Amino acid sequence: MSWVFDATPLIYLAKADRIGVVKPLDEPRVVPEAVYREVVTIGVEQGYDDARRVERSVEDGLVDVVEVETDDSPVATRLARHPGLSDADVAVLTCADARDAVAVMDESAGRS
Repeated sequence: MSWVFDATPLIYLAKADRIGVVKPLDEPRVVPEAVYREVVTIGVEQGYDDARRVERSVEDGLVDVVEVETDDSPVATRLARHPGLSDADVAVLTCADARDAVAVMDESAGRS
């Protein structure tokens, strides 16, 4: 089984210095590029320690960053119309759908 992580679960696991709890999960464990930008690129620019922890988890191979094509995806098109979902949420759900994976997220709109 594959796992696709959204920003909030990664951020809180990193804040608690517990991101390693995902290691026993089956591979692949992935983070869409949009989520990585939100959590790491912006987080590092703003000086968040948890962003560095997520960055290290990627460098160490705990999770992989993947590109998610949303332009030609009917799933992404439908999800993008939902007001409760960000672009990163759409990427997580589109990726999970394409991989038949579990989306790990906190947004109730994404879980319904």
